[in-house]
Amino acid sequence: MTEQVLSGYSVLVTRPMHQCDELARRIRQVGGEPLIAPMLGVRAVTEGPKLATALKKLDQYDIAIFVSRNAVEYLFDRLTADGRAFPDIPVYAVGLGTASQLKARGIEKVITPRDTFNSEGLLELTGLAIAKISGRSVVLFCGRGGRELLADVLTTRGANVTVCEVYERFVPDTKLANVVNGQTPDAAVVTSLEGLKNLADKIADESLESLYDMPLFVASERIAEEVPKLGFTSEPQIIDQPGDHRIVSALVEWAGGA
Repeated sequence: MTEQVLSGYSVLVTRPMHQCDELARRIRQVGGEPLIAPMLGVRAVTEGPKLATALKKLDQYDIAIFVSRNAVEYLFDRLTADGRAFPDIPVYAVGLGTASQLKARGIEKVITPRDTFNSEGLLELTGLAIAKISGRSVVLFCGRGGRELLADVLTTRGANVTVCEVYERFVPDTKLANVVNGQTPDAAVVTSLEGLKNLADKIADESLESLYDMPLFVASERIAEEVPKLGFTSEPQIIDQPGDHRIVSALVEWAGGA
């Protein structure tokens, strides 16, 4: 992908700051101008006896599930700091990005959904069916305050589920007006529901109403459903498998047909 298809296009990138660099590099590679405006911050959860207990008994679980790349990053950073290794147990990941992060951390065998990369898709997998999961011990690595669907459904299927919150989200102190500098970006990339809600709040708080008209590229149907409810006027583009490469490919396809 070497053509400057995005030349003249500015793209608002709303990911957490530590996840922006590679996407920004790829946008520049095809001629675009990335505007970095984190609408969501992520940091490690370090306190709590429940977390400490879960980490000490990792080798006692039958199955581990990771709901995001952040869950992988912060869990393995904690294990490294504590001098612990991840046990040899079956590992499930919600999406391909999460699976890729796990493989980068040395976990070769990772089970993912085939095409529906969310909690619902994960729950359709044979290995998490009632006959397979009932009576088994499952540790679910996630962020604080996230969706409870996985834990709830697996519990109803008879699994003994431990929810291990290894990171938390916060609203960063991003001054959106300084980032856009009086202009309306040609597109915006939003990869989380929290990020979309925070973006809508920032637009309202800073009286940047023209930004409600930006074309939005979002990471799931669930996010897309909230777009009109929050005041955005464009039809959102849903990116399947929302890794950096696929996001930029979607932007290039859109710009090429604009």
